[in-house]
Amino acid sequence: MGLFKKYLLKMFGWGYFIFLIYVTFFIGRRKGEHHYRDKINLTFLGKIWSMVDFRPHVILELVREIAGNIVAFMPFPAALFFVTFRKFLNKSVLFIVFLATFSIESLQYIFAVGIFDIDDIILNFLGGVIGLFLFNYIYEKLGYENFDLRH
Repeated sequence: MGLFKKYLLKMFGWGYFIFLIYVTFFIGRRKGEHHYRDKINLTFLGKIWSMVDFRPHVILELVREIAGNIVAFMPFPAALFFVTFRKFLNKSVLFIVFLATFSIESLQYIFAVGIFDIDDIILNFLGGVIGLFLFNYIYEKLGYENFDLRH
């Protein structure tokens, strides 16, 4: 693999992680009277069910909430590979995805920039699982030599 391609993929990986941090901690955060420290959702699909209203704008918000959390973590396994230059065992990748999403939710709560939401953890993890399956499929179809970043 060429040096340019190697660094391009590495930049994609780091860019994804920086973007993920930006989205989860800074985008859409408003200053003012928000009491995030008082908000912890440990009810499975609690926030999701509380949003169900069947009005068009609520349905769009619900789809955005679910799809956004899933899609946000789909590139995670590929980015992890591109940053580290190694293919981890599937269970290791899933553990890292879980640890990352749990850490994000915890830090959002600690720094009062969001709520600790079990739904986000589950949906982010699901996105990581889907991303892992997609990455493994592409990895096998293209062959290892196309992903060999060690040179």
